[in-house]
This record gives sequence, structure tokens and C-alpha cells, in this order.
Amino acid sequence: GTFTTGMSFSYTQEGTEYNDYGNAIGTGYIIFNDGSYHVAFANDAGTYRTVGSSFQLGRLVDATPPSTRSALLDSIMKFFGIVLNPGVEERPQHESAQNSEFISVFPNPCTHKLALSYSIHASMDVRLSVYDATGRQIATLVEQILPAGVHTATWHVSDNQGRSVPAGIYFMKLEAGTKYDIQKIVVLN
Repeated sequence: GTFTTGMSFSYTQEGTEYNDYGNAIGTGYIIFNDGSYHVAFANDAGTYRTVGSSFQLGRLVDATPPSTRSALLDSIMKFFGIVLNPGVEERPQHESAQNSEFISVFPNPCTHKLALSYSIHASMDVRLSVYDATGRQIATLVEQILPAGVHTATWHVSDNQGRSVPAGIYFMKLEAGTKYDIQKIVVLN
């Protein structure tokens, strides 16, 4: 019943085999446990919200959705009420973009370079852009008419001026004709 419902992660440990643990008190509640121990908590007291954990996010091992660090970060952002610009909001998984779709985005999370492939179903104007978590467009990778088929692109984790972007959550938006598809990207340092 929490924003981490359905998530399960492996954890790589360095130098220790144990995490600190505790119990939720007051209005707090448990969001992760490690076997029989509680290791992450959240509190929604109405006027403020907190999230705390005894493990490092970077040590979580990505699995299949929803058990990815990017899904966890997105859930935490939504818990804090961080709302993205509607121009880059995510589509529900079952909704199809019809004219275009991402086939693969790898690696995600990424550090220096991201390779992606996408498909368009007819020859049309295509725009492939990167937005930050505030909805600001920071890079344009493709802006041209492309034939139907599978296409590839690479993002070198930089903005349009070639400057490296900071760690965080970004959104790749593929626009083809009047339809679009969105892919969430996590950049780590």
C-alpha cells in the first residue's frame, strides 16, 4: 500500500554485510525491508514529507520494472509532489504511440553515453529531444524527415552546447507526426 509496492531489489554491499534498521513511529511507515528488518521509511505528516533509508541508492541492483532505480526515484519524486511539465509526462505503459515507439534505450541508468533505437511506421517528420525533470528541453538529437523503419541515435549525456548534464532524471521524447512516445532516463555520475 505504499509508493514502493511491488518493488524488490538486490543490493551490492561494500565492506559490510548489514544495513541499519529500525521501526516506523508516529505517522511514518515502512517502504522497504531487508528480510525481517525494516531499512527504509517514509512519513507524510501533511505539512511535510520525508523519506529515509539505511542503504545507498547506488548499491541497488536494477531488475525488471517496477524494480528499477529510475522507477524508485520517480515514485519518490511523486511522493514529494514534484510534477513534471505536461509536455514530457509519461504515457501509461498500455497506451501506444501508434506512429512511433522506442524499441530500446541502453544503458539506463547511464553515465556517459546512451544508445537508443526507435521505430516509425511511415515516412514523416521526426523530432527526438531530451528534457530535464522541470520540462525544459536541453538537447535535440534528431529533427528531420525519416523513412519508415527502425532508426538509432546516441545521446552523449550533454546539452545542445556540448556541456555534460548533471546526474538526475531526464525524458527522451520521440515525436513522429502528431504522435509521441516518452522514455525516462536516469543519469548517474
